[in-house]
Amino acid sequence: ALVELWSSGGLRDVYAAPLRIAMEFESFEDYWAPFLSGASPTTSYAPTLSEETREAVKARLRYKVVRHGSDRGFKLNARAWAVRGVVPPG
Repeated sequence: ALVELWSSGGLRDVYAAPLRIAMEFESFEDYWAPFLSGASPTTSYAPTLSEETREAVKARLRYKVVRHGSDRGFKLNARAWAVRGVVPPG
């Protein structure tokens, strides 16, 4: 879809590729802290929740991420898309 979008904008030789990285966290709290920052659209939601709801979301997310394991470091794989295109001359 990104190639189609950029091509429809007039770019040539459009190419898209996934970028994969392993994101390392020291603990679940290290992972959770940015969700409370409100610094981006993704992290602006959690601070608007009631404390009870926020704690329920945190508990569910903790279970999904670390299950019942100890609060030790872990890695999560992340992926984003890179798109490149050439502006035609003239």
